[in-house]
Amino acid sequence: AYLAGDLNWYDSGSSSTLTGILRVDATGALDTSFAPSAIYPGSSPLPKIARLSDGRIVMSGQSISFDGLSGQRLIMLDDSGNRDTGFTTNIGSGPNDAVHAVAVDPLDRIYLAGKFSSFNGSTTTGIVRLSSSGVLDTSFAPSLPTTTATRARIEFGPDGNIYVQYAGYLEKISEAGVVDTSFDLGVAISDFVLDTQGRILVSTSSGLMRFASDGTQD
Repeated sequence: AYLAGDLNWYDSGSSSTLTGILRVDATGALDTSFAPSAIYPGSSPLPKIARLSDGRIVMSGQSISFDGLSGQRLIMLDDSGNRDTGFTTNIGSGPNDAVHAVAVDPLDRIYLAGKFSSFNGSTTTGIVRLSSSGVLDTSFAPSLPTTTATRARIEFGPDGNIYVQYAGYLEKISEAGVVDTSFDLGVAISDFVLDTQGRILVSTSSGLMRFASDGTQD
């Protein structure tokens, strides 16, 4: 398991001093083989991480300082904690504002959602898809309103659609980037999760609710 945040140490009985991100084994013991040099991701918003199938870790933060870089909002680490310099080159200037959700799909494509309105100079609407090497996929361009929301979440449905908590509501987007305008839960949500059958469990001000994948309440 990986942990990321404004970390100074893990296990007060150990001598390890840490910053930014760490890895623990199944027993909870610190994995010292994963040893990136000091990372300062910032704490507002909290950093987000996701793992690719080859073991690399993509990490977002408001202003990441690491390995000679500063002011970054997105980096990639290999399985040992070294920076993937090719990824840094490919993302260029990256997102121009905060990233609030990071997710990796079964094809190792990277999705980001947040307050940003551009990525590496290209205008976006707060959600983008990157290749595993960090190249922006310009064919994926959902038409969503800009938002100042500070929370987001991305889940992948068994139907191939992408579900995004965005500005307090849930959007359903096809793999091609088309927003399903017929999908409307009719309620603001604070969080959600998909079950193994693709049903949507959401947390609202009224409590927990469940919906089918087409948005009808169960």
